Amino acid sequence: MTPINNDRHGPRQRQDAGRVARAWRWFSGRTIRRAERYRDLEWSAIVRHGGAALALILVSRLFPAEGFAPFALVAGAIWAAFLVRIVLIKWVDKAVRNRRARREG
Repeated sequence: MTPINNDRHGPRQRQDAGRVARAWRWFSGRTIRRAERYRDLEWSAIVRHGGAALALILVSRLFPAEGFAPFALVAGAIWAAFLVRIVLIKWVDKAVRNRRARREG
C-alpha cells in the first residue's frame, strides 16, 4: 500500500466533509479542475434546446407520413420533458435562494 501525497492535490476545499472528503483520491486533478469550473446551464441555452425540441415535434406533425416522423416526435417529446424538469428545478432553486436572501437581509 502506498501513502497518498496530500500536498500534490493542493489545499482542501472548505465544503468537503465526511465521505466526500475522502472521494478526492479517486479522481484525477484534471477531473477535479473541470468540476470546479462547471457552470450551470444558462436560460439562453435552455431556450435554444427548447426551440430545437419543439422544432422536432413540429416537423413530425408537418410530415406525419414520413418514416422519421414517429422518431422525431418521440425524441422531441423526451427532450422537451427533460427541459421542463430542468426549468422546474431552476425555478424552485431561485425561489429558495430569494426566500433565504429576504430572511437574511
